[in-house]
Parts: sequence; C-alpha cells; structure tokens
Amino acid sequence: MVAASMEMQHPLPKSNPGSSTQTHPTENKKVAVIGSGLAGATTAYYLHNFIREHQNVDITIFERESQIGGRIKSVKYRGLTIEVGAPSASTNDAFFLKAMKDVGLSPKRLDARWMMQRMETVGVWNGPALINYEPHEPQCTTWWELLLAVWKDGEQPWALRKLSRPSWWNLARLMWRYGLSPWTLDRSSSANRRSLNKFGPETPSWKRQPFSGLGSELRNAGLEDGVLDPADVFFRKLNLSDSFLVEVVGPLSRARFAQNIEDIRGIAAEVAYEEHYARKVSVQDGNYRLVERLIALSKASVKLYSKVKEIRKGVSKQYRLLVESLPHSTKPDVSQSWEEFDAVVIASPFCMNDIRWDGDGTDAPVARNTVSKPVTHVTHFASSRGISPTFLNLSPNMILPTHILTTANISSMPEIFSISLVGIITYIDTIYCHPRNMEDCDTVAHERIYRIESSEYLDDSILVQMVDGEAGFAFPFVHRQVWRFIAPTFDTLQQSFDEYELATHMYYTGGVDDVFPSLELSCRMGYHTADRIFVDFERDRWRSR
Repeated sequence: MVAASMEMQHPLPKSNPGSSTQTHPTENKKVAVIGSGLAGATTAYYLHNFIREHQNVDITIFERESQIGGRIKSVKYRGLTIEVGAPSASTNDAFFLKAMKDVGLSPKRLDARWMMQRMETVGVWNGPALINYEPHEPQCTTWWELLLAVWKDGEQPWALRKLSRPSWWNLARLMWRYGLSPWTLDRSSSANRRSLNKFGPETPSWKRQPFSGLGSELRNAGLEDGVLDPADVFFRKLNLSDSFLVEVVGPLSRARFAQNIEDIRGIAAEVAYEEHYARKVSVQDGNYRLVERLIALSKASVKLYSKVKEIRKGVSKQYRLLVESLPHSTKPDVSQSWEEFDAVVIASPFCMNDIRWDGDGTDAPVARNTVSKPVTHVTHFASSRGISPTFLNLSPNMILPTHILTTANISSMPEIFSISLVGIITYIDTIYCHPRNMEDCDTVAHERIYRIESSEYLDDSILVQMVDGEAGFAFPFVHRQVWRFIAPTFDTLQQSFDEYELATHMYYTGGVDDVFPSLELSCRMGYHTADRIFVDFERDRWRSR
C-alpha cells in the first residue's frame, strides 16, 4: 500500500517582519552533500522542502562521476528503457513510492501485449539440472485490485494485468516440497517487514525524537533477535532445512545481492525472499528520472567530476572541504579548491570515498569501513537468439525459464548469479530492403534483452557461447557495468553500523549499505537526514537569539 503523501510542516513560529530579528538579514546556510545517488538526492529534496519557509539554504552536491544517480542508471535501446543499475523497488517500499509521488512521477506500466502473451517462469540451475522450474507472475494483479481498477478507471479487464495466484498458493506449494521451513520463514520475514516499515517512520519530528542513528532506529523498530547476524546463523536458529536454504533462499539471495547467505545478514536474505514474490515497481522511463527530479526540485548546485578529498574544521562555517576537480573532456587539468559549509552529508559508502579528516580525534568514523569490497558485473545484451540450454549443460531441446537463478558452489567460471530475460523488442528490419520498396518492407525482427549478474567480466566470446552463436556472431547491443558494494561482505557484518552523526552537523547515510542496500532504505535515510538537519539548524537559530 502506498503511504499517503504528506509534506512535513514543522510548527515553528515565523519571524515577525517588524521585529528586531529582521533588521540584520541572516546569511544562507550552506549544506554539502557528497554523492548524488538516491540517498543524496532525497536528502537535498526534503531538506529544501522542510526548510524553505523558515530560512534560506544553499545545497551543493558533489559527484565524482560524469553523471548523477549513483547506483541508479538507465540506458535506452530501441526505445526500451533498461535499468543497468538497481533494477526496481517493490510495492512494499513505501518511502520510494512516496518520493516518486511527491515529485510527480508515475510507476512504469507494463505493456498490454507483454502482460497478456508472456508467462514469467523461474528455475534454479544447480549445475547438472534445472530445479524448481515453475510459473512466476509477481507483477500480476489480484481479483480485488482488478475490480477496484475497473470501478475507479473504467478500464476493460482484458486490458489490465493477468490474474496471479494468491500468496498462500505459493506458500502451500513450497510447504509441499520443503515442509514447515517455508511457513517459518514466511512468518519471520512478514514480522520483520512490518518492523522494518517502522524504521524511520513518516512522522513529524515534533511528535517524536529526531532520527538519532541507524542501529538505534532499527532496535526501536522491533526486529527479531539475530536477524542482523549472518543469514546462515540466523536461519539455523529458525531450524530451516538445508534443502530449502540451498534450493530457494540461497539462489534468491544470490540474484538480489550477488552474495551467498553466509555473507549477508538475515534481514537481507528475508528481503530477497519477500521481494521475489512481490510486485516490482520502477519509474516510468527509468529510475534515473527520480534522482534527476529530486535534485532539480531541490534547487541544489550539482558539481560533477568533483571529489571531496579532505574535511577540516571551518573558519567562518562548521567545515572546510578540499574539493578536487577531476579531469574530463572539457577540462583536462586537475584543480583543487577549499569551500566552507555549515553541514556535511556523506551520502555514499565510506569504501567508495577515501576522504581524509583533519580533526580533533574524530577521524575514526571516516577512516572506518575502507576494506575492499567485491565487485559485481552486470551485463546486458540484445540478441536474436535466446540463451542456449547447452551452455548450461542441459538438453538442447529444453525451453529455458525467463529467470534463471543459481545455487552456490557451481563450477562455472566466471560465477554467474542470475540470468534474466528483461525484454523483447519487435521492429521492422529495413537492412535488406530496397530503397524504392521501403514502404512495402515488412521484415519483422525480434530481439531479446538479457541481464546477467556475474562475479567477473563477461567478454563477447562468453556471450557468443551463451547463445550458441557461430564465430563472428555480433550483438547489436551490449552494455557492461561494474558495481562495487552491492552487499556487505562477512568482514563488515562484524562491524558496527550505528555511525550516523559523525560529528556536529556531519551525517552519514551509507550505514544502511552495511545492513543491506536498497532503494527504499536510501529514501528513508535521505528523508530523515533532511529532517535532522532542519531540526538542528532551527535549534541553532533559536539558541542564537
């Protein structure tokens, strides 16, 4: 259910134009946001929203890359929007849906032909065989949603989504195979989802304590004991069967986080399990539009190719930042400059920053969490041929599912976490049409778009093997992306993730990535960081009177 959109109005008295407080205009507050991903963009947007009626604020976003978005990245191919970064959220993600609604964007609507003609299927490849091969329709609507849409919008039933089986059907099917383990996990994940929805509630700050930190907020939310431990440890406490973990939970965790269950937290594995059976939500024309819109409405100044190298105590303001302008096509030289700010938000993981802190004993938080993280390679390609079963050592006549998950310890090099058919493009191929007969050309071509997550780089020779192509086979579209820190590794599971206010007016949103990274948690951290900055600034303003 989408959370009701609510613009927070803080009941702080406005200044009387005739009072003495207006005789000396106050200088604008300056806030630096390091990182232009969803957390940074959400922080900038809601800070501007909260503070604009009370005082002026100048927001500057520093981004070391050539474009905004962080791990949200969308590309176009033949008019199709392809998410090469974080693919989607789900209908459980209230704050993501709230942010989308607040900035006037709408969810992506599935193409009617796709909904009516294509059946989603999923299977798990364990090396020698495909197991758990079955229909999978999480994006379909249920009866009551269908009737509500028809009553509200007057749309014809056959123009809407196909009907999916109720959730209890999936649970019953899993229990038939794996006993009580699915029921136990379903109860645990549902309870922890309800608790997670209480994390950083959408409640005005004057009705609650200001957001204090990630760990304390998670504890206050009421998560189960042990759910923040490594998933394999937590699931052993729940007495889940080995076959259920290996054949269901493990592959879903690998597809979602590119990690095995012993390398992620219990809450992350439960989220992967729950999201698999939830309906996916993405922004129409690309999730990148949400970040772009949030930043545009925040009126923030965005500085691309700008890396924050060092943070020091400020002279006229709280902090001084040493900003290095990285070389690029229009400015090949490297330059450095100092800028001062009243508050700093570090909106990306520490391991992706390398910021020096020249302060008085508070350097530990910024230096922490700099251990190397594994990278995940995400490859998208278009092909007139589908994935060949022989690549997976299966019968050449087998029809493969649209989503292929994998179990751990498969002897595939590089290790493949998942293969998904994300789209089919149909178009008129005019390559071999004579120019004089172009209007009569009716050669219809079909291309499949695949997404593959792997531990290493997939070159064209491996992709050709996947589609059983001959020598010289060419792909019309290939996009490769390397993502760091998709999920925390075992070493970071042993570390504290409660650091939020690193120093006075210095905040860190990346702690959620040490729990599990998601679009929803990034939105929640950005929203409450903006609220926290607003409260702190107002407190300072009233104290100075």
